[in-house]
Amino acid sequence: MVKRTQFKPYGISNSLGDPHGYSLAIHPVDNARLVPTGKKIVWHGTRAGVIDSDGRYIRKSGLERSLGFLTSSPDLSNLKSNEVIDEEVIFAGYIFDHYGHFLLESLARAWAYRSSKLRIVWASTSPLRDYQLDILSFLGVDKSRIIIPERDMTFRRVYVPTPGYIVNAWFHFHHAAQIAFSKPISESRKVYLSREGFYSNVVNFKNEKIIENELSRFGWTIIKPHELSTKDQIDLFSSKSTIAGIEGSAFHTAILCGNEQSKHIMIRRSKPNLNFDTIASAIGFSKFGVDGRISDADKGIKEICITNAKEVAIEIMDLAAN
Repeated sequence: MVKRTQFKPYGISNSLGDPHGYSLAIHPVDNARLVPTGKKIVWHGTRAGVIDSDGRYIRKSGLERSLGFLTSSPDLSNLKSNEVIDEEVIFAGYIFDHYGHFLLESLARAWAYRSSKLRIVWASTSPLRDYQLDILSFLGVDKSRIIIPERDMTFRRVYVPTPGYIVNAWFHFHHAAQIAFSKPISESRKVYLSREGFYSNVVNFKNEKIIENELSRFGWTIIKPHELSTKDQIDLFSSKSTIAGIEGSAFHTAILCGNEQSKHIMIRRSKPNLNFDTIASAIGFSKFGVDGRISDADKGIKEICITNAKEVAIEIMDLAAN
């Protein structure tokens, strides 16, 4: 019998305030200077964000996770912009290339700008990829509303929203409602999300094909989400389908759908990513975890093995039937 993992969500806030100190708010900052990261990856110690006219760092413009802020106050000695752009804009946050981090962190302030007509400005110099522009367009943000700064810029006023999602910390109900733009679809299938042909810089899985072959024998559809269009991925997670696969960013698509009718079955890793549990709890869909007995014996090659693959396939089918 394959072990079923426990369901352990992080914080879900049902009010504008939260007992842990998290809340949704918009902070207007006059004559505010926006300082972008200047590099592609945001990491510990990245100096970027918004500073006011007195040179004080607006901490809420930083990138926050459960253990604290990754970003810190910009180096004021390197700033070049003196001209104040006579415009009010909304601070959008930081751009991540990674699909999952883009959905959870780059869109964390979408609750504040989705219904606004103001332009949004990012604290990143990286251009947005096509799938990111697609998602922003679905949220009602036209490309003409997006500012990607090449250097620091000063605006008459910058509105700095607090994030509606903080990794490993919380997911605010209002943000969940604002970001879920897709309508439910009546289609119902049993789908397995294959990682075949997808290379990760973090980890890759061997012998997943055993699971796929077993599920295929019983009528499951095998889909490679990385080969689907953005809309097709969203449509899948908007349906009543049972969706199974190895724990990974493809499942984060669910936050764009707000769909309570789907069922997700994840093959969990040795250290499960509890953001998936938080999303399921906030949206309300059924979610189950299967212990894949994932071995990291092949250290150094970024390839790991699911040692009980056939048992996992049987457990997935059992969970799907219940």
